[in-house]
Amino acid sequence: MPIDTNVGSPNSRPDHEQHKRQQQRLSHIEEELLDMRPDIHDEDLRRAISKWLLIATRARAGDAEEHVSSLLAEIRRDNPMYRTREYDSGDACFPDRCKDCEHYGVACPVVTDNDQIDRRERIMETADSQSELRRQLRDYAIDNGCVVLQEELTNIAETVQPLVEHGQLLLMAAQDVVFFQDESEAVARARAAKETLEDLSVGSVAADNLDDLDDLESQLDAAEETEWGY
Repeated sequence: MPIDTNVGSPNSRPDHEQHKRQQQRLSHIEEELLDMRPDIHDEDLRRAISKWLLIATRARAGDAEEHVSSLLAEIRRDNPMYRTREYDSGDACFPDRCKDCEHYGVACPVVTDNDQIDRRERIMETADSQSELRRQLRDYAIDNGCVVLQEELTNIAETVQPLVEHGQLLLMAAQDVVFFQDESEAVARARAAKETLEDLSVGSVAADNLDDLDDLESQLDAAEETEWGY
């Protein structure tokens, strides 16, 4: 019986909605920082904003299809992904990272079942957004018991939250700087942005964190090296 690709797992919808909200917050912060950047004359803050915008652009450009294709190519390298007569044990046909998958040592449906390969290709061709693509691929991974694919999709989603938090710190710091400059149009934009950000409930930020731009730069550097790998 063909598998209905439109039926999602009961746990995928909350994750999808949360990721969608994070993407909306990220877009809002990115737009506000782009608008405010020309009005920022503090060199350290301007440099931190520029770095964050670069990281945000790269992170938002992350393509789930590319991530998944690279992952599957990696795990298939030198691994047949099904038990063959050439090996004494089926485990030897799989990479160690697949040990927690239910098909480990037997046959991986994600790369050996033509029906599942066709289903994955249809998902990649028909998904109308990156968030929808991730949601459908998450359901696909759950249906096939692929722990590795589930972890990869979770990692993609989890890069957004720390980026939002860093962006919020920068936006609030930029608003404080602009407020002390003058009552220009930039101040009006900053006031509106602050109200919108509070409505979005991005999260609480300790006030003393806004005073330490050097520490903020360190956080961004760490994020750049460990979270996004750029």
